[in-house]
Amino acid sequence: MNLVSFLFEPSPEYVAGLFDGEGCVQVRKSVRKRQRGRDVQNHATYFQLCVSISNTNLDILNKLVDEYGGYVVNTTKENTSHKSCYDWRVSSRAAIVFLTQIAPYVFIKSDQVKLALQFYELAEEEVRVGLQELKKKRQTVNAKP
Repeated sequence: MNLVSFLFEPSPEYVAGLFDGEGCVQVRKSVRKRQRGRDVQNHATYFQLCVSISNTNLDILNKLVDEYGGYVVNTTKENTSHKSCYDWRVSSRAAIVFLTQIAPYVFIKSDQVKLALQFYELAEEEVRVGLQELKKKRQTVNAKP
């Protein structure tokens, strides 16, 4: 890392530009599996919000890790004639914090950012409603006859 990279602090505006050019936001569906003996059974389905930015400059992606969390992976293909490429990745609540901070400055992918934030709000509301229903059921079960 050179001195300029060391001293550089990426602003939300700058990061929004990186995201507009090389970023991706997605909702991943995953299934947790549980093994019982020889059988593998689906245990729970869940959805996870994921954000990534690709770049050949590892220093800037490490700055994103410092600022927003997440991690960096090497995505370089085996073709040695290309520069090394890396992905910065962040998910769940950290992804929401990141998107919220850059949202006012995103231009090209603003619709995707808005949709991701709406997805998270709906998921949070579903959890709140589900917890309220569970609390009511628990109160009913625990009620004295």
